[in-house]
Amino acid sequence: MIAMDHIPSLPKSFKGNTELLIWVDLFSGYVMAKASSSRTAQTVAENYEECVFRRFGASEVIRKDGADADQSGALK
Repeated sequence: MIAMDHIPSLPKSFKGNTELLIWVDLFSGYVMAKASSSRTAQTVAENYEECVFRRFGASEVIRKDGADADQSGALK
């Protein structure tokens, strides 16, 4: 089971990123993070693929807080 959330409104980085997407494996406590310039469903799905799917395969369950970007179905 993986949990995900955003840390928004960070100071702008040199690459223009203002948010941090966090993924946590709730079994091991392993944390993955990816800087992001937006929280669109497409961006979240791409970051999931890069940070989680390519390393560990598909997650059975993704726990999230229900933010608008999570509701589009990109991760369903």
